[in-house]
Amino acid sequence: MIILLPSRFNIKQKGHDIALEACHLLKQKKIAFRLLITGIKPQDYELSAVFLENIRHYDLQNEIMLSTYSNMQEAYAACDIVISPERYCSYGLSISESLSLGIPTVINEIPTYSEITKGFPHVHYFTNNDPQALANTLFNIIEKQNIERDRKGAIDFRSKNDIRECAKQFSAIYITL
Repeated sequence: MIILLPSRFNIKQKGHDIALEACHLLKQKKIAFRLLITGIKPQDYELSAVFLENIRHYDLQNEIMLSTYSNMQEAYAACDIVISPERYCSYGLSISESLSLGIPTVINEIPTYSEITKGFPHVHYFTNNDPQALANTLFNIIEKQNIERDRKGAIDFRSKNDIRECAKQFSAIYITL
């Protein structure tokens, strides 16, 4: 089971610490998984030293993979589930990418995400800032074998969030103003 956390390395905003705690809980439940974390760049090395210490603290050295990709399609192709434990964000490009590919996606219940993800069957929510809730949600998806890509959900997501449709809506608002 490959779980992907596809975001830049910013622990406080992106929730990498929440993901580590959730992974620790999954490991305690004897779930076989790997967490693939992307987005660590050379300027992040100071932060990543503390993060690596936390990986050792939770005994997750064999479960955590840190990688960068020049083509994120490769990361999405390699994963079974995408997680985004972000505490706050302005849009959510990585979850839009995963949802447009039909990948089961587990996200924090924050307003931005709710706005763009409501009504899609391959979206799973967990309580904001709660590693136990993230672990439970992942456990339920894995236990139910609910990890297949949702082709119809992907098409529906792409249709609803098509840039041309967004442009029409913005034009309508602009005209009324």
